[in-house]
Amino acid sequence: MKGKIVLAIALLNTVAGCILAGKLEEPMVTMAYMTDSCSLENGFSFQEMLQPAGRLEEKSWKEESAQNILPGAVLPKDPVLTNISEGDINVLAALRLTFIYPEDCPDASKAGTPLSEEDMNTVVGLFDIDYEADTGSQWKRYSGETDLDNIQHFYYSHILQRHFPFDGDSTVPLFTRLILSSDTDYEAFERLQNVGGFDLLIEGAVLAAEGEDGEEKAREAATAGFFRFASEE
Repeated sequence: MKGKIVLAIALLNTVAGCILAGKLEEPMVTMAYMTDSCSLENGFSFQEMLQPAGRLEEKSWKEESAQNILPGAVLPKDPVLTNISEGDINVLAALRLTFIYPEDCPDASKAGTPLSEEDMNTVVGLFDIDYEADTGSQWKRYSGETDLDNIQHFYYSHILQRHFPFDGDSTVPLFTRLILSSDTDYEAFERLQNVGGFDLLIEGAVLAAEGEDGEEKAREAATAGFFRFASEE
């Protein structure tokens, strides 16, 4: 099924014309034209444009599983994006991950900001995240980014069809779990504890799409910066 965007424009309350009235009077010698005037006003009413939309969810995630974790812990986490656009709109999809200091971070000035390079390296050294982009073919990491970056972007290589009025296609999970290695470097573990741990902010973005070559279109959109995430507004 090829994607399409439907834009409906309705023109309402148009006035077809304006009558200009004239009156001619004829005195003995002089003539004068008496004129009237009117104005023309056209009203244009536009149907609201249908918008692409996505639903981001993690069906296996449980908030309590991330509290007071110990070496060897496996944390199920499976971010998936589903096409729920208004109308029959197919979409390209992208996700943005930001590793940030938690709100209760001991250093209040860091709360909600991306981890430092040192602390991000600590997280990568402690946790194994099974990114599909590293082992599969559905998600693609933005060019030039690595798992060491505190902000990472991924685009999906297939167009998500809509199947209106039902939910549209969903992506495969970007990853399925985080594992805190049982061979943990306890010095690094303590260092991460001292900064209050970390939060992982996940954001989704979709773009209306046509055609079938999702990977090329998504790569071009990513390169051009067309995917816009809430934290970038």
